[in-house]
Amino acid sequence: MRTAYKNPENQTVSDGSETLSADERNRLLAEMTKKSLINERLEKAAAFEKGFQKGFQQGELVGRIHVAERSLKRPLTPEKKLFEQSLKNLRAILKQLKAELKV
Repeated sequence: MRTAYKNPENQTVSDGSETLSADERNRLLAEMTKKSLINERLEKAAAFEKGFQKGFQQGELVGRIHVAERSLKRPLTPEKKLFEQSLKNLRAILKQLKAELKV
């Protein structure tokens, strides 16, 4: 149900199916803007969560790689070098180290 708004200038705009007063148009634009901002915030929150999860997984894998390297009495691969790797590559490195440890 549409709320009636009074417009002192009584301007109207046609969208093809009905005529809207300037107040109605402004109200609709405000609603659309609000929904757009909410969607944008939700997308940013989802992207942040995805990035956080990836960072957490990388950190866990780097730690496990360092534990394996210590167990093999090898020099530790610098964290910076490991954090430049993809999750797939980190998993492959860990798998190779585990095979060497026979775990």
